[in-house]
Formats: sequence, structure tokens, C-alpha cells
Amino acid sequence: IKQQAQFTNTTESTPALVIGSVNDKFGHIIINKGEAVGIKAGDAVVIKNYLIGEVVKSDQEVSEVRLITSQESLIPVSSMTNNTQGISKGNINKGLLMQEVPQGGTLEQGEFIITSGVNSKFIRGLILGKVRSIDSNVNKATKVAELDLVIDFSEISEVFVLDSVETL
Repeated sequence: IKQQAQFTNTTESTPALVIGSVNDKFGHIIINKGEAVGIKAGDAVVIKNYLIGEVVKSDQEVSEVRLITSQESLIPVSSMTNNTQGISKGNINKGLLMQEVPQGGTLEQGEFIITSGVNSKFIRGLILGKVRSIDSNVNKATKVAELDLVIDFSEISEVFVLDSVETL
């Protein structure tokens, strides 16, 4: 929590504890805060400046969070160095993919992938992972990158919930 306090952002944040997982949904966790403290569906869930998920359901005292590794997770992203745009999608076998990357877009191994802030409820600049490999099959209109997660999701116990960004 001390390290999280050093992360500065322009939105309000609420600390929460991970108290469980959702048995019938891969990539979903339960946190111990809900509507009573202002948490709502669409809010980003982070550790420092790393995006780990999104609140998908909130009750009075608890909330369900869909992790970025869930197959249901689709997030507009960009590469930190070259600002190449794409969509992050969870994958059971590979963890996290960056899809819909234009063939002309530049990606580099080891480059950080961040939330783009474009047509998104997430602020720009939250880190999702680093590029591990790039599949740029020239016979396809777009390329795909496999990403390495920077956070060990099995070790998550404390998180912060950021208010979602209002989009026009």
C-alpha cells in the first residue's frame, strides 16, 4: 500500500482486499469494497500503475473484478514507445495478447503496452504488460503480439480501484 500511495493519478482511488475468486468464471476475483464506498461497474482496478482488471458488478459491500487475463477482457491499448494502437485480449493459454495491430505499426520486444485512453473508460498510461513476441504474418491485415504480465496475478492481495473516466 505504501508503494501505491507513491503512484499519482488524476482520479480518486479506493483501497480494497482480494477476498476470493468466482468459481465458474476464469479470470474473475472478488474484492471487499462495493457501492457503499462509490465503487461501480467500469472502474479500473490497479496495483501501482499496472492495470489488473475492471469492476464488472458491484453490490453494497463487495465487487466482482474481471482480470485483464480473462477471455472476456477487451481493452484499447497502445505501445509506450511508438504509440502503436491495438486491443488487449485475455487468453487462457497465452495470458495476454495485443490484437488488431496494423501491419505498418511498430512494436518492439520488451516494449511496455499501456491503456490508450482512446474510446475507453480507462485513463491513458496504465501498464498491462511487455511485448514478448510479435506475429506479423504478412498475409493478414493485422498482427498480434504476445505480452508478458508484469504482475504475478497469483500473488494479488491488495488493489486500488480508480473511478472510471467519463467518455463523450
